[in-house]
Amino acid sequence: MRLTKIILPMILASTLVYPAVAQTSKPVSCNFDIEDPSKIKRVVALTSMGIKIEIPANYRALARTV
Repeated sequence: MRLTKIILPMILASTLVYPAVAQTSKPVSCNFDIEDPSKIKRVVALTSMGIKIEIPANYRALARTV
């Protein structure tokens, strides 16, 4: 019980202070150069779906399970 009286006010105080700190930080620039698709192609086979597709060599393909 004593520990709860100490920790709970600290948690509540941090939720009030954190948004004020987060607003004063500088925005992060996410600018990056977009790479054009390569003229060289490669075949990606998705055997679980029974398909094969051609994509540029500098692109990535990830199989995700939902």
